[in-house]
Amino acid sequence: MRLELGGHVVELIHPGLNHSDDATVMYFPAERAVFATEFLADALVTTNIKSLPSACGPFDGSPLSEWLKSYRTVESLDFDILAAGHGTGLFKKADVAMTREFFEDLIAAVSAGMKQGKSLEEMEKTILLEKYKDWAQYDRLRVYNIRSAYQNLKTYR
Repeated sequence: MRLELGGHVVELIHPGLNHSDDATVMYFPAERAVFATEFLADALVTTNIKSLPSACGPFDGSPLSEWLKSYRTVESLDFDILAAGHGTGLFKKADVAMTREFFEDLIAAVSAGMKQGKSLEEMEKTILLEKYKDWAQYDRLRVYNIRSAYQNLKTYR
């Protein structure tokens, strides 16, 4: 939906299912800015978007393919600044790509483990996601993200 208020345009975009079934993104084309809550920067993000997601019980019951669709939808917009519903910083388009890449890497690793017939316990020990070891919440949430992705991928094959 496109709204014009006092000569300013805002576009409301439904990016797909993710943290909720209606995480509407607000896009301000003239200002080259996006406002989006929850899925782009979850509650654990502070000033740096590099934080493993909380994975809210296997990714809030939305297929991981929908999460990726949501990220790609936002990435397709022409913007410079992202104001997220969590965190105190303003983020950039590259930050959206970086968090999408985390999801892609997680999905690829867990999918490969499932295809190889590995147990969840085996994947928890062997999928290290080392590219993200410097991200906030890595030690606390790496295994939980693997479990959540495993459950999500089993549910939404």
